[in-house]
Amino acid sequence: MRILFVCNTVYQVLVASWIKYKYYRNEECDIIVSDHMNRSEHLCQNIAQTDLFQQVYSVKAKDYVYKHQRPYNNRAEKYYYSIFPDKALAHYCKLGNTYDVLFISNYNTFNALVFDVLKRRNRDLKLNIFEDGLATYSKVTAKYYRRYTYPDNKLIRFVYKRIFRRNLFAGNVSTMSVFEKDLCEWCPDCRIEEIEKIDITDTAFKKLVNQIFDYAGIADKYDKAYIYFEESYYADTGYMEDVSLIEQLAALVGKENIMIKIHPRNPVNRFKELGYQTNVNTSVPWEVIAMNTDLSDTKLVSIASTSILNPILVLNLDVKSYSLINILTIKPELLNGPLSNTLISSYKRFPDNITICSDLSDVLK
Repeated sequence: MRILFVCNTVYQVLVASWIKYKYYRNEECDIIVSDHMNRSEHLCQNIAQTDLFQQVYSVKAKDYVYKHQRPYNNRAEKYYYSIFPDKALAHYCKLGNTYDVLFISNYNTFNALVFDVLKRRNRDLKLNIFEDGLATYSKVTAKYYRRYTYPDNKLIRFVYKRIFRRNLFAGNVSTMSVFEKDLCEWCPDCRIEEIEKIDITDTAFKKLVNQIFDYAGIADKYDKAYIYFEESYYADTGYMEDVSLIEQLAALVGKENIMIKIHPRNPVNRFKELGYQTNVNTSVPWEVIAMNTDLSDTKLVSIASTSILNPILVLNLDVKSYSLINILTIKPELLNGPLSNTLISSYKRFPDNITICSDLSDVLK
C-alpha cells in the first residue's frame, strides 16, 4: 500500500507525521508540503533527512489556491487541462507513483486537483480527511466540502462526469480522522475514526518531530507562570482589547510572571513594547513546544485560541487553561460566528482543565 499526505500548515505536518509513525510505520508514505507555510522548502529538507516519508515534495500551491493561478492562457487550454488534469498537476508537482490512500485536511482547489488525478490512476483510491485543528470539527468546513459536489443541473453534471470525468470530494471520502470524534458537528458521509493522542513519552517520535521543526535551535524559554496566546484579531481588524486585559492580568500576577506568545501574522509586537517577555521563534508549532516543556506549573491563557485546547486535545496533557472570551466588553466579529461556537463547545468538553472566566480573577484559581 502506498499513501500520500498533503499538508498546508505546520500543524498538518505534525499530525501527518504522527499518523504515519503510529499507524503506517511499515507502509510506503509520501508527503506534499506546500508554500502555504513559511520556510516550506527548509521544512521539506528536514523531513527528508528523517526518512519518515519516502518522497517529500515541496509544492508552490498557494497562488493556485488563493490567486487562482492556472497553467493555461486561453479557453482552449483550459478545456485541455480540464480533460487532462495530470498535465495541470505536473506544472506544480510531478507525482510518479500510483497511490492507494490520499490524506488531506483542506477542501481547496489544489487538493481537488491532486485527488482528481490520483483517482483517475487508481479507481480504488481511498480519500481520508485528517484533522486540521478545530475547523475540521466545525460546520464551517461543511460549506467548503459542499463546493466540491456535482452540480444539480443534469446537463452540467453530465459534462462533469462523462466528458471531463471529474472526481470530486463529495461522496468520495472514506474516513475522517480526528483526535476527539465526539466534538464533530458534521460529517462528510463517512466513518469517523479517532487518532490516538500523540504520546509525548515516545522519545523516538519526539526526536523526529524536533528534527523536522528545528526545535534544538529555538531560543525561547517558556518558563513563566502564565503564558498568554495572542490571536490574529489585531492583524485582521485592529482589535486592541487584549492589551488592556493583559495589563489588568499583570496588575494581579506581576508582569514578570507573564510570557506572551505572539501571533506571527500581527505586524507589530505590541506586548514587547510594553515590557513583556515575548517569543522570538514563530515557526515551531506550539504543540511541539508543549511536547518539550514541563507545563505542570504553568497556566495557559487566551481569549479564544486553540493553543490552550490542543495540549489537552492532541497531547493528552493535564494543564490548566483559561479563556477570557466572556469578559470582553466588545467581541470581534470573528468571535460571533459558528467556528467560535465550536471552540466554546470544545472548551466545555474539558471542564477540569479549561475555565471560561466570568472575571479576570478566575485566572488565579
